[in-house]
Amino acid sequence: HTLHEPFTDPRKLAQGIPDNRLMFDQFRSIKDLYFNCVSRKQKSMAPPGLRSRIKRVIYNGIEVNDYIFSAKKDDYYTIVASFSPDKGQGTAAKACHDLGLPLKMAGTIGSGISEPRQLEAAMKDPASQLKYDRGFSYFLKEVAPYLEKGSIEYVGKVTGHRQKEHFARAKAFLFPIDWEEPFGIAVIEALASGTPVVTYNRGAMPEIIKHGVNGFLANSYTEFKQYVKRVGEIDPAVCRRSVEHKFSTEVMAEEYLKLYKNILAQYKAPRLRRIVSLPLTPELAASAWQRRLPI
Repeated sequence: HTLHEPFTDPRKLAQGIPDNRLMFDQFRSIKDLYFNCVSRKQKSMAPPGLRSRIKRVIYNGIEVNDYIFSAKKDDYYTIVASFSPDKGQGTAAKACHDLGLPLKMAGTIGSGISEPRQLEAAMKDPASQLKYDRGFSYFLKEVAPYLEKGSIEYVGKVTGHRQKEHFARAKAFLFPIDWEEPFGIAVIEALASGTPVVTYNRGAMPEIIKHGVNGFLANSYTEFKQYVKRVGEIDPAVCRRSVEHKFSTEVMAEEYLKLYKNILAQYKAPRLRRIVSLPLTPELAASAWQRRLPI
């Protein structure tokens, strides 16, 4: 089983929200159960009971050729993510405001906003139930003060071809995260588009971003602003190659095959080998289920 999410969040624990640590601790004594993580950082934060069952780290991958590559950029920066303190849209908006740079923010706000017109209506409605929504409250407090038409804007949720064009034309993808991000698919999507990434040196970001090569890793807000101004030093073609070499679907699939073969090699029972080698047709599966045979 591939683990995608963090194992625990101190902020949620402080709010009295339980996590899965008790469940994970039960895995220490369960045989024939294996996991892999999507980053070394994620694995390092695994509970002790689970850590012994984690076989490998295998990075997520994307179909690189599905993304539009562009070395020519338009005059805007972007951040694409659901709005929350974790993703840092407020930091990105403040930095671009301080530097006088255009920023296009995309993603869902709270539980009900995915278009600029919806945001405008919610902000004008004092009775809107969204005021109790964590994501919307964050937007109002940390992002809205920096909104400026034609400069720092919310462009709504972008998907499909529109999203790929949005990534490809941006000068840089800004990602000032405020948590230990286990991976970050949007980061490799931006890189595949030839768009450098400026992020904080947290979570899995040092495993994706090579400082000064395909983006920058900041350790403070001051550094973040400085690196935003230096994105012109990054070669878009190098950004694309960094995904091809490490985060493509081909690389990911090969790593999973190696992992599966490694696990299966531990089991030498001839009967198991015979069962695994059978072509699993719907008829065979139904017959095995009726007879309660292992498939």
